[in-house]
Amino acid sequence: MGRVSSVPGMSVSSKSITSAISRRFTRQQRLLSPNDYKVVFDDAEYRVSQKYFLLLARPNNKSHSRLGLVVGKKNVRQSVDRNRVKRVVRETFRLCVAFNVCLDVVFVARRGIDGLASDKQTDKLRSGWQQLASKAIVEIDSLSR
Repeated sequence: MGRVSSVPGMSVSSKSITSAISRRFTRQQRLLSPNDYKVVFDDAEYRVSQKYFLLLARPNNKSHSRLGLVVGKKNVRQSVDRNRVKRVVRETFRLCVAFNVCLDVVFVARRGIDGLASDKQTDKLRSGWQQLASKAIVEIDSLSR
């Protein structure tokens, strides 16, 4: 069982299909219920505030970090732009996040984020994730001393 072909003349190995599936943003990586969001909004231990977004986070008792998205029509008018913002946030979270502690994170979009190109959004989000990770790491280090 070496090759799987979805397009005539092209073959894709089953190994590459498996690795593509494992790079998905899975259900386990998302905040799903309104209560999950409420807990983070009410008891956020870490905050990263930037011009275009706000990140709220708190430790969870899971074995992985989870992400919730709040991209309102009030701040990002066009649905195409809202979906692009969410796609970029999910992708940067999936690729960039390496927290030492498992967190529940809520991303809140602010006005103007849709005016940024995708690469600028990615840059701003990477710096936001790094700030959040450093805050969580500093807190962990101070607690262990």
